[in-house]
Amino acid sequence: MEATQVSVDVKLLQLNMTVAKTDTVLAAGNPEAIERQCSTLRSITAEITRMRLDVEAKKLEAKEEIADIQTWNTHLDAKLDEADNEVGKARKWLDDRKKETEVLAQEEKMRFEEKLHLKPNWNFRQNSKRRRQANTHMYKPRHRATSKPSSPNSKLPNLTALSWTGHDFGDSFQKP
Repeated sequence: MEATQVSVDVKLLQLNMTVAKTDTVLAAGNPEAIERQCSTLRSITAEITRMRLDVEAKKLEAKEEIADIQTWNTHLDAKLDEADNEVGKARKWLDDRKKETEVLAQEEKMRFEEKLHLKPNWNFRQNSKRRRQANTHMYKPRHRATSKPSSPNSKLPNLTALSWTGHDFGDSFQKP
């Protein structure tokens, strides 16, 4: 679509209607609707900016006065600034709600942790007994030796006891 002065004026009218609707959308407090409003405002302003360049080029080709073109641009800039302010207001609202949600989540987490620390442990003895049992199970061998000695007459190896005289290490051990 070719940009003309008329099509820019239509887009400006559409922009004015969308800007006027921003306060109503913010008052409703629906984050999705606010995001949509921001997106709509950005889309319309981008389209107006593109169309403005085309119309400005046509005005320059038609040898219109530079002062008239600058006045027209100033008027468009004022409308675009108004739309940008509304987008900023909506973004601020969304950011504030996000911060509030984070603060509420943090407070809830702190309350939960506080409950955990202040809750009396009525089953202390029972819990202690369970912990002791769990600890003893960790050190028990998994498989018990079920085999018995091969014969009742098994002999243990002979051990020789040595005594130490306490002098130097070379000859310090003697047989008794």
